[in-house]
Amino acid sequence: MITPLTAGLVLAGLLLAFVGAAVSVYAVTLTGILVGGGAGYVAAPSLLGVVAVDGVALTGGAVAVGAAVGGFLAYAGLSFAVVAIGGLVGGFAGRFAVGRVG
Repeated sequence: MITPLTAGLVLAGLLLAFVGAAVSVYAVTLTGILVGGGAGYVAAPSLLGVVAVDGVALTGGAVAVGAAVGGFLAYAGLSFAVVAIGGLVGGFAGRFAVGRVG
């Protein structure tokens, strides 16, 4: 029998799962932005001889481009990982939980 306490715990667990999933997307994207910005900052001095721009402007541009690329790659990578895991779980459920056909 389902009691109000049990139903409340299940609903709280579902809420935490969905909130955690949303927060993890933002956290992974923010990490990608920070890592990409750091990579742009590290790569900026080597671009100084190639691009004829002021050092501060070049560093700022490299950090901005690195952050944009890092954020995009982190978000795309997380999306790909979720799709891959969903495909594996769905394939398992279709093969073993539902049963063979034929």
